[in-house]
Amino acid sequence: MDPTLPLASLLRPLPHRATVQGTLSGGSGFPNAFDTVTFVVVAADDGGGSIVLPPGEGPAFGPIEVTWAGADATNATVHALQWRMDGARLPLEYAGHDSQPVALVDGDALDEALVLEPVETTFVTARPSWPADHRPTRATLHGRFGDHVAIPLAIDGAFEASVTYAVPRGAALGLQLSATAGEATSALYSLLSPGEVVSPALPPAPRLTGPANGTTGVDSETLFEWTAYDRSVHVMTASTPSGPSFAIYTVGARASLAATGVALASGAPYDWGVTAVGPYESLDELVDPDGGIPIFGQGRDARLGRTGIRSFTSAP
Repeated sequence: MDPTLPLASLLRPLPHRATVQGTLSGGSGFPNAFDTVTFVVVAADDGGGSIVLPPGEGPAFGPIEVTWAGADATNATVHALQWRMDGARLPLEYAGHDSQPVALVDGDALDEALVLEPVETTFVTARPSWPADHRPTRATLHGRFGDHVAIPLAIDGAFEASVTYAVPRGAALGLQLSATAGEATSALYSLLSPGEVVSPALPPAPRLTGPANGTTGVDSETLFEWTAYDRSVHVMTASTPSGPSFAIYTVGARASLAATGVALASGAPYDWGVTAVGPYESLDELVDPDGGIPIFGQGRDARLGRTGIRSFTSAP
């Protein structure tokens, strides 16, 4: 029998906080020119924070709120990256980068001076594919700083079967692609390196199959079903203004309320849907603190699928 995990809360809190502020120099100069942006990132061992300086801002930055889990003190690196944009706000060339190690303690307020040195501009190319009945909606290229902080280098709402983006040489990168099929969504996050050519394939989005929208008389024996999302754990959620909401986690493509002990409020309207996260082959992988949902999408490939939303009314 397919295992399920009801009513789970799997995300770790980030209880520790510090702030970092300071000044920038070097690069193409400050304040940023009309076609230039600068991101300042604090990448901690178990957390981080970032801020963007749009055209016209700088040289002062912050304060950046940095949050992290674990011990009261953590090691971190402060990065600054500056680049010029074209008319579609996609990157043209990179003007400068600097990084400085810092030690953070809960409650700290640090002041740092960063001097941006020249950085070479290179390129990445993606040749994505998606199911024929899906419509591509967005490509976002991220610069990754450690496993917990990523900033958008390019946000492309009109990506095609082949796209090329300017990137800073030596950067760690992640490419997120999304496509829709009606109300359903499929999204893929792939790691890549400067100079690389990748061919990511978006899996078909999950879709609800039963019960039909607007079904009445739903009880604990009703079976909720959907199409499976490739190599993922599915999270079926249902909510009502008349009682508690619930979530059921399963590697399969169906959920039984009777099997999990979930009770519906009597005669209540509900909305329900499914979110799928992967790649996970089991619930054990999902809850693994070193590789599961606590670090979903951080420093590794990931996928996310969402169905549309349906309604039902429970039995009196």
